[in-house]
Amino acid sequence: MIEKKQKRHFLPKESVIKDSSEFRTIFDQGVGFRSRYFLAFVKEANYRKVGFTIKRGLGAVKRNRLKRILRELWRCSDNTGDLRGHVVLTIKEEAGKVEHHLIKDDFEKLLGRIRVHFDRQSKES
Repeated sequence: MIEKKQKRHFLPKESVIKDSSEFRTIFDQGVGFRSRYFLAFVKEANYRKVGFTIKRGLGAVKRNRLKRILRELWRCSDNTGDLRGHVVLTIKEEAGKVEHHLIKDDFEKLLGRIRVHFDRQSKES
């Protein structure tokens, strides 16, 4: 029997924030959320975009590993589907030293708080 190739999940290029001016706008005008292993800044918008930032000075290998973890958590999360807004996520260095399930649980809690924020904003409008 021939197996079908698994469909790859990826982040579309148009949904990823790359421009430094967009990052700056979200940092300056957005609302910040903090958890044990993450920082998130969110700004309401009509469509969803996400940006990933990692602290410099960690070394390339550690920095790239943390960035991969962060992108994978976002990509695989069930809680991101109906978010409408711009989100910038930062993963803290300590996240690289703990087990994956702890990081994932913390990330899901953070997304829950972001969802509550967006729900409140939409009810006020």
